[in-house]
Amino acid sequence: MTLHYSLRTFLPGILLFLLSLGTVLTKSNSLRAQTEQDYVDYYDKNEKHKRSEGKYKNGNEHGTWQFWYKNGQLKEYAEFVKGYRHGKNATYYENGNREFLGFFDYDRRDSIYKAWYKNGNLKEEGQYVYNLRHGTWKYYYENGDLRKVEQADSGLIRLEKLVSPKGEVWVENGEGTIKYFHDNGKLKERARIKNGRRNGEAAYFFETGEKAIDAFYKNGKKSNQWIHYYPQGDTHQVIHYNQNRKEGEYTAYFPNGQVDKNGPYHNDMRNGKWEWFYNDGQKAQTGYYENDLQSKNWKVYYPNGKLDETGDYLNNEKHGFWEMYYEDGQLQSKGEFRKGEKHGDWKTYYTNGQVWTEGTFNEGLETGLWKAYHKNGKLESKGEFEAGKMHGDWKSWYQSGQIRYTGQMDHGLKTGEWEYYYENGKLREKGAYQNGLKHGCRQVYNPTGILYSDGCYDEGLKTGTWIFNYKTGQKQREEEYKKNRLHGTSKSWHQGMQLRSEREYKNGRLHGTFKQYDKRGNVVVEARYKNGVKVD
Repeated sequence: MTLHYSLRTFLPGILLFLLSLGTVLTKSNSLRAQTEQDYVDYYDKNEKHKRSEGKYKNGNEHGTWQFWYKNGQLKEYAEFVKGYRHGKNATYYENGNREFLGFFDYDRRDSIYKAWYKNGNLKEEGQYVYNLRHGTWKYYYENGDLRKVEQADSGLIRLEKLVSPKGEVWVENGEGTIKYFHDNGKLKERARIKNGRRNGEAAYFFETGEKAIDAFYKNGKKSNQWIHYYPQGDTHQVIHYNQNRKEGEYTAYFPNGQVDKNGPYHNDMRNGKWEWFYNDGQKAQTGYYENDLQSKNWKVYYPNGKLDETGDYLNNEKHGFWEMYYEDGQLQSKGEFRKGEKHGDWKTYYTNGQVWTEGTFNEGLETGLWKAYHKNGKLESKGEFEAGKMHGDWKSWYQSGQIRYTGQMDHGLKTGEWEYYYENGKLREKGAYQNGLKHGCRQVYNPTGILYSDGCYDEGLKTGTWIFNYKTGQKQREEEYKKNRLHGTSKSWHQGMQLRSEREYKNGRLHGTFKQYDKRGNVVVEARYKNGVKVD
């Protein structure tokens, strides 16, 4: 169906146009303009080929609407009331033949329904009552021959007659065998019909011809045992049904014949103990369901048979005490869950059994004091959390016990003075943070304690004069920065302290004079730049 534009898009422009022409509206006409409006949409700018035409009332489609193809052929006729389809609705193919005819009662199908093939032959006919099929429905092949007759009662369908494309009657008076085929001509379904519904054994087939399902129906509903097959013929699934609902034991298999998973259904929901397996027969996990929700104790296993994790579920969420393990069987972590979130004290472990981390969760978020340890058991770091974010004093140490860093966090962001150290105890870096960004002046040292760099930050961006030194402590570079970009004079020196280069920058680009010197002080390169481009 052709989509049409909402009047809300165009009404302001229409009103402004009328006002610009000096149109004077009476009070009654003004009210009508606000509530009812004719609408026409065109395919072309010259407004010769209509796309749609109708009326809006209070912003909703109202009355008769028509839609056209680009060639001018009517595409759809529809009647609306307050934005709902109400009354006659008809669509047409681009060749002018009818496609569909029906009636609506406030968007619900009601009364007669007919559909046609593109060649003009009737496709199906029947009627609706309150949006449900009711009474006799007939279906036809494209050549006009009868294909099927159904009786519908408030949406419940009873097959009365089914005829093959060659005219062979498969079902008569609700008795017989139905056959449906894939597009390639291969049989798709075969089922016994009794009292107008599938009853007894049925079979479904792949497009390649192999059987896909052995099925059973009782009064049109799935019943008893259903067996699904892989294309090569091996059993894929065994399912038990009662009144269209899964009921009883369910088993699925890998293509090699090993059980994939199995467990009971009750009232179409998993209930009781279920088991899963790897394709070599090794158990993968076990657990319980209550009305399709994970419940009670669950165990998950590695392919080598070792326990991966175990704990309880409540209403499909982890709840209670849980333990997780490494593949070699060593405990990896343990703690409590509450409604799917970690809650209470938790510990994690290295593969050697040494504690890795320990702390407390509150509804999935770290809180209070947390500690982390090196594999040798020595403290690696400690600090406070608040609502899942690092907050307060934090410290870290090397395995040797030497301090690594110290500083403060403010709800996950570094703040105030921070100090970083090498493992030999020498200061590596010292400086302040503001809102998690480097701020203010800071110094960085090499492992021997010699100053490497000295400069300032403004909210994480380098600013002002920065000095960088060789490992010996001699000056290597002196640069000017503005918002983290080189800006102003930049100089560098040979290790013998002779001037090596002079550059001028503007917003990170070479701008001005550039000179490079040899160790004797002679100029070996000289040039001028403008906004990063060499000009002479």
